[in-house]
Parts: sequence; structure tokens; C-alpha cells
Amino acid sequence: MYWSLETKEDKRKHILKMDLKDCDKKIVEFDKIAETTLDIIYSMYSGDKMKEKKRYKPKYLDHKKY
Repeated sequence: MYWSLETKEDKRKHILKMDLKDCDKKIVEFDKIAETTLDIIYSMYSGDKMKEKKRYKPKYLDHKKY
């Protein structure tokens, strides 16, 4: 249900219904919070695992000898 919510305010209301610690509750109530932070806090308390994005790994080419 949480992952189908689209707005940040709806996600915030859904998380505040959960049993949070006081420090995490203050973070969720902060006005300029990012959606990824909300996702992380939700996954911490619900037990859902987040998918880790692929990170860019540069491929270094061997130096050519002329």
C-alpha cells in the first residue's frame, strides 16, 4: 500500500500511523524531507527491503604504449 502512494504528504501520514521512535518521528514531521528518506524510514519499521540501484562503475582502459 505504501509503495502505491504518490504524494509525499500521503506517505508521511502513512508513516506517522506506525509506532515510531521520537527521533524518527521528528524527522518525518520535518517540512523539507526527501522522499527517499521517507522510504528508508518506512522500510526500517515495516521490514520491507528496498531495491538498491545499480551504481556506475567506470571501466578503466589500459594505457596504450606507442
